[in-house]
Amino acid sequence: MVAVDAASALFNPFYGKAVAQQRAKRPSLLSEAGLRAARASISIQFKKAREEQRQRATFAVKRATPLRLFAARVDADKLIAAARAELDAALRLDARFEFNRAEQRGAQLTLDLAEAAWACRSQRIETAAVRLEAAELKAMRVLWVLPRRRPSGDGQAPQ
Repeated sequence: MVAVDAASALFNPFYGKAVAQQRAKRPSLLSEAGLRAARASISIQFKKAREEQRQRATFAVKRATPLRLFAARVDADKLIAAARAELDAALRLDARFEFNRAEQRGAQLTLDLAEAAWACRSQRIETAAVRLEAAELKAMRVLWVLPRRRPSGDGQAPQ
């Protein structure tokens, strides 16, 4: 079939052991129907490859989600524990002095931020696969490269 041969020739720049060259506005050796069939075949193959890659990426993200959540939870627990220890130390300070009250407010803010960071991070990790599935991939622009004819026996490259 012409479409399959044309598609494989377009995908492989060394098709038939010929070196590829860019063909700007020169007429193609393929008929218009052959070019349309090749373009349709290439578009279908690109769409299939794009969806396959998206499915692989989504599967990899889904598979890694529990481990990433565990690691993030461990990091968050350490940060929250450190923030609580800092808050406990700040609460033991004499609250009559303004700089001690500022230390207490800062320690409370650190604890609140650590807890909020964990909530945001866990939500981002948990929804990564869904966001990846919903992502819109941009259409590719294709540069058509056709195999160059083999040089003739006189050693001259084709024009």
